[in-house]
Amino acid sequence: GGTSLWAIAPTGGEPRLLDKNFSGTGGKVIGVGQDGSVYYSIGADEFDIQAVKLDLATLAITWQPSRFINTFLGRNNAPSFSPDGRWIEWTSPRGVVIRPAAGGEEKVLWEGSGSRIWYPDSKALLRERAVPPERAPGPPQRIYERVEIFRGRVTEIYRGNAQSIREPRVSPDGNA
Repeated sequence: GGTSLWAIAPTGGEPRLLDKNFSGTGGKVIGVGQDGSVYYSIGADEFDIQAVKLDLATLAITWQPSRFINTFLGRNNAPSFSPDGRWIEWTSPRGVVIRPAAGGEEKVLWEGSGSRIWYPDSKALLRERAVPPERAPGPPQRIYERVEIFRGRVTEIYRGNAQSIREPRVSPDGNA
């Protein structure tokens, strides 16, 4: 046996099977879009992003499971939904990429990867990146920056010892 992906309407009712082989693909639910699209990643070490569209009232599948991204297959990692459900960002060999959840053009935000956290307004990401050892002798150093996804503006928030911050978070109002 394994784990399958099921949906239950918020008002109750019978569960609906979405993907019988969910655990066999190493699946992880990313989020649900405003239009009823359920996004999930597949793969054990490297992920691809899949989507299935549901009628949110009846949970009827209106669009069969399909790839959300058709480039760099097997190499699209660590996807996350914006808080407003309008955007998905992920890493690929090109760097950190963003795309409207409803479909449309992909945009590379920056090269490289590193951890990212959405700001509550869905207009920016908190980016963590390492300072190369040759630029900062001593203990490992990290830089945290606010990256505005539409304007491209980058604001440094913190630079310092990598051990001093364990699990960065953005406050609910986005100011800290």
